[in-house]
Amino acid sequence: MSSQPYDLIAEAYLKTDSSPIKEFVAKPTFLSLLGDTSGKKVIDIGCGSGYSSRIVRGTGPNKVVGIDISAQQICMAQKMELKKFSGISYYLCDVRNDSFLPFRDFDIATALYLLHYASTREDLYITCKNIFHALRPGGKFILINSNPDYPTLDNPKYGITAKITPPLVEGAIRIVTYLDGGKPFCDFTTYFWKKDTYEEALLAAGFKEIRWHKPIISVEGIQKFGEKFWD
Repeated sequence: MSSQPYDLIAEAYLKTDSSPIKEFVAKPTFLSLLGDTSGKKVIDIGCGSGYSSRIVRGTGPNKVVGIDISAQQICMAQKMELKKFSGISYYLCDVRNDSFLPFRDFDIATALYLLHYASTREDLYITCKNIFHALRPGGKFILINSNPDYPTLDNPKYGITAKITPPLVEGAIRIVTYLDGGKPFCDFTTYFWKKDTYEEALLAAGFKEIRWHKPIISVEGIQKFGEKFWD
């Protein structure tokens, strides 16, 4: 995985933070899984410009560290932290290599869209293994990921689409496009992996229990768009 694609889309990707899917589905789901993190030490992996790290910070942990492979996005996160201090530390780092080794003894690891960037099974397994070793005994990994049961998204009303060129096989390239007013403004590559493959990678890494959760739609999202919008 090269950092270049993420550096090139850094400014455009910042706009996705206000997309309906992120604001009214990913964020409330993420918050429900985090719960009260008081006194905890949290590492947010693939933090980008800090969107997910700031969500984590709001739940009351003792310490938050954000890491990302993109120098441009880490720079943006650090600038936002200087502008409005919240006590988050950001570092340029690749979870798959030795640059991640210093990050240890965390109570919780989080990742808002990360595992579907693994282009090979080896990448997926290494990522999960390294995250496991960054946690203290009994620690947990909380993540939001693309749904393996619905790998394509065709309805642009949600501000995001995802397309896979057939055949639908493990490791297939999945192009994600964000839209504003129906017009594309940001696209990038992810990869399709089955639910069993994610579970195998996590169990092989050392995690003992895996729970899948249904997404939550916030009250604000229903009030703004109506229940039918989210069907």
